[in-house]
Amino acid sequence: MKMKIIRAILPILFCFVFVASCAGRRPGVSMRDASYTTTLGLIAVEDFSDKISPFLTRNNFLVEKSENLGHRHHIQTEWKFVPVLDDETELGVSQTRIRLVLMIKSRLKSNDQNMFAQITFRAEQEVLFDEVEEWTRIPLGSLRKQYFQQIADELRLN
Repeated sequence: MKMKIIRAILPILFCFVFVASCAGRRPGVSMRDASYTTTLGLIAVEDFSDKISPFLTRNNFLVEKSENLGHRHHIQTEWKFVPVLDDETELGVSQTRIRLVLMIKSRLKSNDQNMFAQITFRAEQEVLFDEVEEWTRIPLGSLRKQYFQQIADELRLN
């Protein structure tokens, strides 16, 4: 009796596993491969916007979205066109745009006067290829990673 049940269920399970594997993620590049993320260090929560805004202004980044939910603060810039780098040109990239996302979450350390939180920096990239009119994410090349690292380093110094 148990064997008949197993034989009846087995094809159904096989079909389920097959359909589930086919219905997985669509092909493409993950956000992790198409972005650069690093931790910048600790900042006093009340100073977050005041420290970040001058950097964004100086580097011609416009804030698209800024959310302050008390325990979490999030700044996202608008897309900014930047020069295509040599390793991107070799891939046939004709245009590149980037945006920055800066976040703090309240896993806070405190002293007597200030609450501190860790800043996370994420830089995202999208590209256009010759004869393709849709922005696409591609894995970051070594030159773009270095470019994003320089931006992160400059933010750390501010």
